[in-house]
Amino acid sequence: MKQEEYLLLGKVIKTHGYQGGIQIILHPGSLGLATEILNMEVIFLKLDGILVPFFIEISQTVSEEMILIDLQTVDTKEKAIELIGNEVYLKTSHRTA
Repeated sequence: MKQEEYLLLGKVIKTHGYQGGIQIILHPGSLGLATEILNMEVIFLKLDGILVPFFIEISQTVSEEMILIDLQTVDTKEKAIELIGNEVYLKTSHRTA
């Protein structure tokens, strides 16, 4: 995977709820993409330097710069805590706009 094929969306800043939801703050260059993210099926988190795909179960916008996402394989708060601080990317070929 080439880094230039991905757009930095933001960073996981905290958990949301008790069933593995995460809160993402959007990178300044990605502001305005919150609505587009609602239509995505997959995001990529940079874990130990590797972009790892996660499928979105539910997403909602909180504001222009903040979104909440539930990921299919992250179903506990403990799993979500492990994702805090990681960057979130979108594969540019998955963009709807």
